[in-house]
Amino acid sequence: MGNGVTQKRATIRAVAKHAGVSRSTVSRVLTGSPSVSDAARKSVQQAIDDLGYVPSRAAQSLATKRAGVAVLVIPEDIDHFFAEPFFTPVITGIDAELSEAGYILTMFIASSEAREKGEQYLLSGAADGALVLSHRLPDESVRQLMGSIPVVFGGLSPCPDSHPYYVDADNREGGYLAARHLIDAGHTKIAMITGDLEMPASEHRLEGFNRALKEENLVAEGIEAGASTRRGGYQAMGELLDTVRPTAVFVGGDLMARGAMSCATDRGLRVPEDVAVVGFDDAAAATSEWPQLTTIRQPLNQYGREMARMLLNLLSGEEPDAPVVLPVELVVRETA
Repeated sequence: MGNGVTQKRATIRAVAKHAGVSRSTVSRVLTGSPSVSDAARKSVQQAIDDLGYVPSRAAQSLATKRAGVAVLVIPEDIDHFFAEPFFTPVITGIDAELSEAGYILTMFIASSEAREKGEQYLLSGAADGALVLSHRLPDESVRQLMGSIPVVFGGLSPCPDSHPYYVDADNREGGYLAARHLIDAGHTKIAMITGDLEMPASEHRLEGFNRALKEENLVAEGIEAGASTRRGGYQAMGELLDTVRPTAVFVGGDLMARGAMSCATDRGLRVPEDVAVVGFDDAAAATSEWPQLTTIRQPLNQYGREMARMLLNLLSGEEPDAPVVLPVELVVRETA
């Protein structure tokens, strides 16, 4: 008879720690990737033996059937994709992590004319897994995708209870920090320009913004939604200024914030003397022009790396730590 103690099943994390390598290296060994040194492979195999690690059936199957391809799905208009500074550092992080694991990253812009062919490709088994950024896929497409291959979402999962595999920034906290900074600077007439409120990130930033105002018994001077572009920010700021005169505006994206500032200047307002502006992302647009933008920084490269790591864990048959919500921080510069 045993001693009544059930030994905990060894995990990829434990194997990686024991072998002194990264989890992605363990994943590469398990899936038969050639891009692992002999020394690292021996260390991992020794750790597997020492810990009694047993790869899941999924990992064993992948070792013989893996295509070595992950697909990045971007359900956005192609013009918006190339204009939006959020995507570049996130994709850089994804590609770096997948490359280290021996995977090739391909990209599928789901709103393009080739959408149907792209969906057929995703469901054909030609890719081992998918990463979905800024998802706006129809529900049926999402269900089909999640039912066929491992999927990790960038942003809130459409089914967070049954499919918690997503990476997100703490958007509520970001909205709160932005509003709190403006309140602490003495502003009481504070407005917000949001992105598309059908996107959870935009909705959550607005919730955090309103929470900070409520703590001080304030209400928003005005709220306008706009497209996540410079033009969208310009137009939304114009609509705000046609009806109200805020002394500060929180804008839900740096590129939009640049457009909002251009509109304010065209209306004869100085930033930050007449209207303070806080953005969100800390992307290249925050510091590429004068005045430099006070903004909420989300770790965009890490965002991408965490998405890739989560997918690699799923592909190795390991249950990843999910979801992952990354912290944000206020970066004070010249506009507020």
